[in-house]
Amino acid sequence: MTSPTTPRTILGTDYILEALAAEGLGHLFMVPGGLVDPFLPALARQKKLTPVVAAHEGGAVYMADGYARASGSFGAALGIGGPGCCNMATAVAAAKTDGSPVLIMTGEVPLDLEDRGTFQETPRHRRASWRCRNQRRGRNRSRPEAAGRRQPRMSR
Repeated sequence: MTSPTTPRTILGTDYILEALAAEGLGHLFMVPGGLVDPFLPALARQKKLTPVVAAHEGGAVYMADGYARASGSFGAALGIGGPGCCNMATAVAAAKTDGSPVLIMTGEVPLDLEDRGTFQETPRHRRASWRCRNQRRGRNRSRPEAAGRRQPRMSR
């Protein structure tokens, strides 16, 4: 346990959530699960974002789509990789068809387990390219603060 005088280590999830809050996002629609569990403590530390838990990944994306349309900004959804990402497909296609700015984030297996058929792995870059305007994967673990800055600004 850290003492009150020990500085808190800022994690990559903190940087990502801070970047979303800096863009004016107020809610993050999500389905928690093994591959995105590191976001849960970071969401508890982040005071500007309200997490909204959905029962299904597709529902989380539809909620983010509705949030984007109602707020005039963008919506964001977070779900597990693999099957969770596949569950998001219909809602992502609907948002793209209507030109609704929605940011989708999914968890992924660790880099050293990639392309080995591990639990909840589905190669996102091959599966989602037709539905996405921009797709990126964070690979530099030594500079997690760059994860939030590299992402494009969301616009219509």
